[in-house]
Amino acid sequence: MSIDQMMSQQVTQSEESITMLATSSQAVLEMNDEFKAMAGTIQLGRKLITKYNRRELTDKLLIFLALALFLATVFYIPQEEIIFPPDQTQLT
Repeated sequence: MSIDQMMSQQVTQSEESITMLATSSQAVLEMNDEFKAMAGTIQLGRKLITKYNRRELTDKLLIFLALALFLATVFYIPQEEIIFPPDQTQLT
């Protein structure tokens, strides 16, 4: 092999390497963009889950308070009827 052929072969290999590196770089950049988009979606999902957990806690608290009020009313009415019965003379 002559030096010209070796240099020509080396230049061809270098061109192929540069082309392959450019293609790989483009693929890496595309993947980076996809990962950034996925990170944004994951962060939005995290925010929504946190928000719904707060709402679930608030809903449970409100249901508990409503149940407590209902039971207090249920126990209050018969107690008032027993302690302070309605006046029968005023009804007729």
